[in-house]
Amino acid sequence: MKISDSTFLEQFENQTLAPEHFNHYGHLRLAWLYLNSNPLEEAIQKVTNGFSSYANSLGVTDKFHHTLTEAIVRIMASRLPHGKEENLDVYLENNRDLVDDIRAAVNVHYSDKLGLLKPSSRSDANYRQYTKQDYQRLSKIMAYREAGVPLATIIELLEDNQQVNRAQILEEQIEQLNAEILKIRKQQQATIELLKSGGLNLPTRSMNKNQWVELLESVGMSETDMWTWHAEFEKRMPQAHQDFLESLNISEEEIQQIRKKSK
Repeated sequence: MKISDSTFLEQFENQTLAPEHFNHYGHLRLAWLYLNSNPLEEAIQKVTNGFSSYANSLGVTDKFHHTLTEAIVRIMASRLPHGKEENLDVYLENNRDLVDDIRAAVNVHYSDKLGLLKPSSRSDANYRQYTKQDYQRLSKIMAYREAGVPLATIIELLEDNQQVNRAQILEEQIEQLNAEILKIRKQQQATIELLKSGGLNLPTRSMNKNQWVELLESVGMSETDMWTWHAEFEKRMPQAHQDFLESLNISEEEIQQIRKKSK
C-alpha cells in the first residue's frame, strides 16, 4: 500500500519505514523530497546521514554507498527545472535513466563533467541526448574505470591518436596492479607473522607451501609430478607463477630457486 510523502519521511527519519517502501524508487523519492524542501548541500547531508542510519537499523550497512548516494542527489538536483518539481512521477518519466540504470546515469553525468563524454545534443528542455556511438564510448569508459585505470589515462586511451600505444598503457596498468598486489601480499605475510608470534590461529583462507604440497600429494602427485607442474606453469604463465609462489608466503630467495629449477 502506498503511503503519503509526509508519512514516508516521518517513518524514514524515525527508522520505522518498512523495507518494501525503500526500494530504488524509495531512494529516489527520498532525494526528491529533501531536494524540494532544502538547499542542495543540506539535502545531501540529510539523505546520506539518514540512509546510513536506516541501513544500519536494518543490519544491511553494505547496502549504503556514500559516494553513489551523494552522486544521485547531485544529479537529480542538476535536472530539477528551476530547482523544484512538484510531481516525482513526472520528473522520473522525464529522467528514465535514473529509474532504468542509475549506475550508468552516474557514469554518464560524471564522465560529462570530467570531459570524458559529452552529449551529442540537448533537448528543448536542455536534457543531455546521447547517440549509439556515445554509449559505445561510455561502455569503454566504464570498462576502464572498472579496471582501475586513472582518469587521466582513460582520456589518453580514448583519444583518436595513432601514436597512442594502448597495449603498452594497459600493460603498465597491469604492472602497477601487480606492484600493489605484491605490497598487499607482503602486508599479509607480516600480519601472519604477527599472528604466529602471538600464538593465534592462522586465517583458514590462507594456504601456505606445506598445505599445497599435502593437497597435491593427496590427489596422487609425486614430487616429480609437482616439478613438472611447476615447469609447465613457468613456461606458460611465468608472471602468474611468480604471483602464485608469492601467495604462499615463502621467501623471495626460495621463489627464485623454484623458478630457476622450473626452467
